[in-house]
Amino acid sequence: MSQDLLGIWKLAEPDPNNPDDKNGRWTFAKSEDEVSYDLKLGTVVANGGLLVKVRLVRMGSALFADFEGDTGNKAFESKDTLMAFPGMEAHMVGRVCLEKDELEIHLLKGDWVKAQIKAGLSPLSHFGENGDFILTASTDELRKLMQERVEDKEAFSEDFKLVRAK
Repeated sequence: MSQDLLGIWKLAEPDPNNPDDKNGRWTFAKSEDEVSYDLKLGTVVANGGLLVKVRLVRMGSALFADFEGDTGNKAFESKDTLMAFPGMEAHMVGRVCLEKDELEIHLLKGDWVKAQIKAGLSPLSHFGENGDFILTASTDELRKLMQERVEDKEAFSEDFKLVRAK
């Protein structure tokens, strides 16, 4: 478990027209299991937020994260209303770049995955039709795809650039 991830993070360049961007906070804490993190996504001006379980995995020189809704989390219990994210048991995966007080999270793009499936190019197990797919890929299948596409800017988003909140 990396101590470097623990603490409170905020968007590096929040949209000045979006108060949620400016006030948003990502709080990473140690999980009881000592192998994952408890992540609370919330704001500094409102109660509540989303709870996520995060597991980091190093593959080669790249660091990846598995984000999973955390309905059983007790670490952030309070009078505030908290909600697990996503709302159903599911995972989101992405590449993580962590250096000192800067954190980038590049999630696997849903649109890219859909395009790969529609074109018959996706090696990932899935079901669905008409452009609405749910991946049922095994851990090994996802791991292989992530390793093959680690530098592919088309496959990963650049949605989250965070800095440590001070």
